[in-house]
Amino acid sequence: MNNFKSIANPNPQSGSQKYRGVHDLGYSEFMKDRNLLDKITRFGRKVDYSNKEISNEGLMQDHLDRMRVNQIDKDLQREQKMIQDREFLDRISKIGNLEVTQKEFQRVLKKDNFLKANDEIKETKRKLKEMNRSQDMNRSNFQFPFRGSE
Repeated sequence: MNNFKSIANPNPQSGSQKYRGVHDLGYSEFMKDRNLLDKITRFGRKVDYSNKEISNEGLMQDHLDRMRVNQIDKDLQREQKMIQDREFLDRISKIGNLEVTQKEFQRVLKKDNFLKANDEIKETKRKLKEMNRSQDMNRSNFQFPFRGSE
């Protein structure tokens, strides 16, 4: 192995020949020794150069297209979630408004019932007074016009 010293690796160690890379061999030697059937990882994706020749630019375009599709999917999911959340909040507010409306209706109904009952009580009291007055009038009609000592 070449004992090339650099700032990045001031103390190179002799390692397995299996892991020799471009830095150790040089680009032309590395490309000669490379098995074309091996898959190489580029842009987070294993690429097989044996079936077709893909340039790095084409690979990057493919990668960017996949990123764009993933971003569009995430945006759609986020938008759908926001729509669902908005519908849920609208439903909750409608339920809250319905409860407020029901409470107001019950309050008005109780007030009306109270007023109706109060009017009925007043009416019965008025009738009782009229009956008492008429009974008093009937009693006074049956009494003698003079008192006992006269």
